[in-house]
Amino acid sequence: MSVDGSGVRRLAERAREPAWSPDGGRILFASDRDENGSLSYGDRVFYANELYAMDPDGSDPRRLTRTRSRNERQPSWAPGGASIAWQVGRQYENAEAVVVVWANADGSCARLLFGDPGRDARPWHAAPTWRPGRGVVNRTDCARRRP
Repeated sequence: MSVDGSGVRRLAERAREPAWSPDGGRILFASDRDENGSLSYGDRVFYANELYAMDPDGSDPRRLTRTRSRNERQPSWAPGGASIAWQVGRQYENAEAVVVVWANADGSCARLLFGDPGRDARPWHAAPTWRPGRGVVNRTDCARRRP
């Protein structure tokens, strides 16, 4: 929309939790648009979210994750724009257990950043955020770092 609030336009259907890249060239977001899998927490069943990236005008949407039994949410760009982090939720008893994952900006080379993904683990980590300009590492070597 314009600065004065006029010209409101929807950029993506079923999109939530947008995150602008540091250079303003892409927007990360979570969506269940592909209905790629379902999760159940108690009496609620819903489609799992995946992560996507698109241009600021809504064009060129690309799906970055492909997980049927995980809920991918809360994307965040690293200050340099080469890396991203996000929440990954999985069903744990009657709730969602959450870890934080880190990857290249295109979603490749995903790796656990916080939490214990083990079967009996009970991690409850919140949405990732970055400290500007500190501790930024570009993740490009997938061969040496497996998720």
